[in-house]
Amino acid sequence: MKHGLSFFLFILILQSCGYEPYEVPKLKTELKLSGSAIDTVYLYTIYKDKGATVFEDLDHDGVESCRDNLPVKQIYNDLNTNLPGTYTITYSGQDSAGNMLKDISRIVVVKKNTSTFLNGNYNVTCSCSAIPKGSTEAILTKETYTATITSSTEKDRFELSALEIGGEKVVLQPILYGDSIQFGYYSPNFQHTNDDGGHGKLSVSKDTFTIQTLGYTYQPVQTIRCTNIYTKQLIIK
Repeated sequence: MKHGLSFFLFILILQSCGYEPYEVPKLKTELKLSGSAIDTVYLYTIYKDKGATVFEDLDHDGVESCRDNLPVKQIYNDLNTNLPGTYTITYSGQDSAGNMLKDISRIVVVKKNTSTFLNGNYNVTCSCSAIPKGSTEAILTKETYTATITSSTEKDRFELSALEIGGEKVVLQPILYGDSIQFGYYSPNFQHTNDDGGHGKLSVSKDTFTIQTLGYTYQPVQTIRCTNIYTKQLIIK
């Protein structure tokens, strides 16, 4: 009798606690942008679209997971990175039942980089002085080569195809601050190749610029100072 009364009281206590059955949240099926809704790309560069996904709670567990996001394949855009302006990329998609979802869009602004005017081919004159370890007499060299500057995807930067330091052409990505050029470079043959390895300066006409570098090589051990003068090639129309 006591056991029956205890069980009855236990049931009453459970009922009085107000427990309700768990309801799985219903997640909205929709298109979702990957990345920012408003983006910027610089003139004459390639825009890397982060795309969009179709989100649908396919396993109906009320929890969003990466498996519930499928890449959108229907993308419409008139983006032209060779012309400054504002462009729209539109993404379309459908759910697993074939129902079309509401389109979403991304705004992409194409604008000039501060260094865009440098784009082109250059004739370069390189003069270097190398002082071997233990010597005070410099070995002088002078030669010419060609280089190309193209736009960078990063603000104020540009891509320089070649910079010569002691007979070795080094690829770098400089940054333009007004009329000054700053950069770092890497080469396994040089000991000091960080931002203190060189600097540059634009001419008043801005169609030529000079880059001066300082480097220390391992084999042979020597100090090399170089001056590279870049002159833009004339385009004859």
